[in-house]
Amino acid sequence: MVVLFCNSSIAWTPPPSNLGTLNSLTTSPTTLTYGGTSGSFTLTANVTSCGITSLVTLPVRVGSNTASDYTMTGGGSSTQPLYWCPNQTYAFSVNGPGSAYNWSWPTGWTVNYISNYLAVLKAPPSTSPPTGNVTVMFTEPCGTQITKTFFTVYSGSACTGTDPRFTYSPNPAPSFLNVAVASGFTSTTRIQRIQIIRNSTATTVFDQSYGTPGVTSAFISTSSFQTGTHTLRIFDGSTWAVYQFVR
Repeated sequence: MVVLFCNSSIAWTPPPSNLGTLNSLTTSPTTLTYGGTSGSFTLTANVTSCGITSLVTLPVRVGSNTASDYTMTGGGSSTQPLYWCPNQTYAFSVNGPGSAYNWSWPTGWTVNYISNYLAVLKAPPSTSPPTGNVTVMFTEPCGTQITKTFFTVYSGSACTGTDPRFTYSPNPAPSFLNVAVASGFTSTTRIQRIQIIRNSTATTVFDQSYGTPGVTSAFISTSSFQTGTHTLRIFDGSTWAVYQFVR
């Protein structure tokens, strides 16, 4: 609805007829009726008040989402396959609204952390089986079930090292952990969020946001963490880098 003041007028632009129709093009509020085809469009209106015309826009989604409306990433990239190294940890996620997420993964993979749209999985300790699919099924807002799959492949080239953009020390970290943007990346990379998950229970023991654009270093007290292996997740504003350390 657009609120009109003192002798204002409004002229709605009709939406694509297959997506919807408006019961009035000159009044506010107006009613949008679903046209039978799912899709997205921008609803626009020209509002004239005191001789000045302004354009008002509103993004609209009608009907059910389809699998093509969602992007799935593995290891911080949407490019498939994910080339994996034994015993390394990788984050898988899907964007967009959803509920009732159900994840599955290849034989030999284990769970470090799962929370709705996000799953952090550890690759097998050996190179077998060399391939497999990480799959998530969920329900989009209109009730349609969506399935997304990410193909994984063992590759020795994936074992050359981890994401070089960040550093963390000491390891083991009995009382504290210093996390920082690595030298050579400080002009382009920032830390916007850090999560730490206790691997044995898949429990999040630390979750801190650092705003936008973020910071180049962070000090984390680990003295209250239980002893054992933890997953360190660092978000740069678009992708997650995942590491392992011991408390």
